[in-house]
Amino acid sequence: MVEREFEYAMAILDVDVTGIENILWFQPVPTGQHGPTIEVAIDPPDASRQGGVVATVPFAQNKSASGPIPPALERQVRAFIELNKPVLMDYWNLKISTNKFLSQLRPLPPSC
Repeated sequence: MVEREFEYAMAILDVDVTGIENILWFQPVPTGQHGPTIEVAIDPPDASRQGGVVATVPFAQNKSASGPIPPALERQVRAFIELNKPVLMDYWNLKISTNKFLSQLRPLPPSC
């Protein structure tokens, strides 16, 4: 499976990086069959390992999220994607290192 080849590059993003209370996972799979997505820890919301209840939010605005994600949380995740889209896409396409990726991410402001 192609996605397994890129599993080593999965980034676990916490509130300090995202401004979102739930943990987000972002895994670059430029040759995958779907476009970029962010997975969101739902239950427990602070899970640093995948498992439990998870939702998936696609980058494409016209695609629905999958999983039990509250509308307010989905709006936050989509706002984070829009705020950071260039760096997320660079990481998705394996154009930058994980260190550069993490250093260029901007958290959502507290009002979001």
